[in-house]
Amino acid sequence: MSNNNNPPNETRKVLFGEVIQNALRSAKLSQQALSEMLGVSRNTVTNWVADKYKPDHDLIPQICEILGLTLSELYGIHSKDELSKPERSVIHNYRLMNPTNQKAVVKIVSDILDEELAATDEYLRRAFMILEFPRTKAAAGQGSDYIDMPSDHVFIRRKDRNKKADAIIEVSGDSMLPVYKDGDFVYVEYTDHAYPGEDVVCTTANGGVIKRLTSDYRLESVNPAFPFGDKDESDNIRIIGRVLGVVDSRDRPTERELTSLRELFADELRELAKEDQ
Repeated sequence: MSNNNNPPNETRKVLFGEVIQNALRSAKLSQQALSEMLGVSRNTVTNWVADKYKPDHDLIPQICEILGLTLSELYGIHSKDELSKPERSVIHNYRLMNPTNQKAVVKIVSDILDEELAATDEYLRRAFMILEFPRTKAAAGQGSDYIDMPSDHVFIRRKDRNKKADAIIEVSGDSMLPVYKDGDFVYVEYTDHAYPGEDVVCTTANGGVIKRLTSDYRLESVNPAFPFGDKDESDNIRIIGRVLGVVDSRDRPTERELTSLRELFADELRELAKEDQ
C-alpha cells in the first residue's frame, strides 16, 4: 500500500522555480552566474525562480547541462528506470578509472550484492511461512458452498498470533459482526476439538461456517441479527479448526518480497501443488 497522501492519479504541479532554485543551491551557483552563462538578464532568472514565467524551450538543454539536471527532474517526471544523481556520479567516476580498477570495482560490487542477496534469502526464510488457502469460504451465516478445487497457498509473516496456524480462510457474511466482517481473512488451526468461547470453522450440510462455541457446546452467531438456530444430526456439523485471529494486512509480504519468496520457495510450492492434486 502506498504511503502517498495524494489522491490516485493526482500529479503534483511542477514548480520550475523550486527545481531551479534547489539546483542552483546544489551547484553552488548564484542567479547572476546562471544568467551570465545563459546570456540572459539576472531579472529573467529571478522571474523563473519566482515562477512568474518559465524559460524558453531553446534554453532548456543549456539549463539542464549547467545545473546537472535531467529533463525528467526539471519537469518533475519520476521514473524508476532513471538514474539518480548519486548513480550518475558513480558511473561518471567509474568511467574515469583505468581498466584494472574498473574490474576491481565490478568485483567488489558483485561480492557485496551476493552477500546482500544471501542475507535477504535467509531473512525471508526465517520471516515467512507458507499457509494453505482453501477456496471454500467460511460463511458467517448459513454456509458457503463448497468449491471442489485444490487449495491455493500464501506467504504469511511469522507472528506469535499465527505460529499455530495451518491455513487462512476467507469470511463471508455478517453474522459474526463486529468480530469478523465480510471479506476478512482469519488464521485457522486445523483441529476437531475446541473450548467454549472459541470461534471455530465447521463443515455443515449447507457448506462451511464460522461460529462461536457456547458453554453447552452449541454453535452460535455473534451478531443477534443473524441467528444460527438449533441444529440436529442431519446438518452433519463437524468442527475442522479453531480461529486464531484476523489476518492483518501487514502480515502479508510486499510485492517485492513476494517476488523473491516465489523464487526462493519454488520447489516447496511445486510439491504442495502436487499434494493437492
